[in-house]
Amino acid sequence: MAHSHRLLVGVLLLVLLAGCTAVGPSDDTAAPENLGVVDGVAYDERLDADNQPTINDDAIDDVVARMMARIERERGLAFESTPEVEVLTREAFRDGDVDFTGDTDEFDALRWQATHIVGADEDLDAALAAVYGGSVAGFYDSSDDGRVVLIVEDEDSFVLPRATLVHELVHALQDQQLTLRSATDTTDAELAWQGLIEGEADLLPDKYEQQCASGAWTCVPAGAGGSGDRSYNQGLFASIFVPYGEGPSFVAELRDRGGWDAVNDAYENPPQSTAELISPDRYPFEPTAVEVEDRSSVDWGPITDNGERATDTIGPGLLYAMFWYNDVIPESHFRSDDGISGVTYEHPLVTGWTGDQFVGYESVGAESDQAYVYRSTWTNATEAERFAEGYRELLDRHGAEQSSAPNTHVVDDGGFAGAYRIDERGDSVTVVYSPSAAALSEVHVDHQSTTTAASMKGSETVSGTATLTTGLLAPVRTPGSTQILPSMVGERSG
Repeated sequence: MAHSHRLLVGVLLLVLLAGCTAVGPSDDTAAPENLGVVDGVAYDERLDADNQPTINDDAIDDVVARMMARIERERGLAFESTPEVEVLTREAFRDGDVDFTGDTDEFDALRWQATHIVGADEDLDAALAAVYGGSVAGFYDSSDDGRVVLIVEDEDSFVLPRATLVHELVHALQDQQLTLRSATDTTDAELAWQGLIEGEADLLPDKYEQQCASGAWTCVPAGAGGSGDRSYNQGLFASIFVPYGEGPSFVAELRDRGGWDAVNDAYENPPQSTAELISPDRYPFEPTAVEVEDRSSVDWGPITDNGERATDTIGPGLLYAMFWYNDVIPESHFRSDDGISGVTYEHPLVTGWTGDQFVGYESVGAESDQAYVYRSTWTNATEAERFAEGYRELLDRHGAEQSSAPNTHVVDDGGFAGAYRIDERGDSVTVVYSPSAAALSEVHVDHQSTTTAASMKGSETVSGTATLTTGLLAPVRTPGSTQILPSMVGERSG
């Protein structure tokens, strides 16, 4: 699933967030003496644009330079160059050629169906485009010397979105001094990586705003970005928002442990799972290596990518979004006064997660049906049972009926119609989905099934079959090239 060779880091808005949490004052005395001056503008310099309702084109360069100087002063890293800053209306952004969604395929669509967020009767590309098109407030483009684009509803009434600009300038600094590129190959690992870079880029605007509010710095007025259309899929938004919801607290925890040096070190040893974003005390954490053995019949086979079996790790961040979007977790739980972002993905249904694997299947024949197997592991049998109970409640929300077959539930209609078998074994839970209850054992025979071994392609392990892990947010990367990397941050008031 290759994407275009340009790295785009974007900002999305979430208006429901309210109440900033203090992350500690800046310590200007700790900054190296050679930091804090950019293009001849010092971090503590007063500008004519301060306290003016709008900023003209002549003043914007000095405003950006001072912002960069203040970021240097706080972060202890120097900018190598100044990115270009542009303003684009939302209408022009939607009609433009900037693509955060990449090239999705049947595996991607099936995975989002498995999270019960985008159904089989929905268009995944359209759903993703609606989220990004309706919510992006800006992005950083790493091509050439770097470019920051701010998205506004009305160019004529534009007031500088201060926090958004600071956020994107932090991405420029990361690009110049650290890295924005990852070597992740699953959705969960990619979201965890984004939690590091977005967490830092969201933490610094908080500190910037505190300095402005306290009067320690003179600042230009802050405009608030916004979206005129929030009718997009909220579950999809909550899924992509994981790095912004939990990343700032994760980075703040690292900084508390060992200052900015600890954050710098994390770029060499990044988090491997959203479990670490949700519970920073678990970092560094190595998820359990989970493998779904191929026990499909000759009438079914795994979905492949370049001849290799495609798999993915979904992780606890997306599992939270799944339960929340389907009302298993109350809507109000998402909002939180704890932490920095104002939201939380921490809930007993997901905090016991230790690993998972998702494998998609397709039937053999002219009319191809799809199915999947999703196996997750948990800290103990109690946590596994809790997840299974939550999953059964989720199916009930879709109107599932208990089948006569053991552990099997059937949803008759809608985007998630089909049969689901939930197998609990100790600290693991395996969910098998197929279009019908009769096909469940053809997709993945249960240990208790009477299906004969002769009708199955494999047994307990896959022999001689290569596996390719692949994530929707983890495009194939070529060393030394820039890539598409979608990201977002929440708007705050307070």
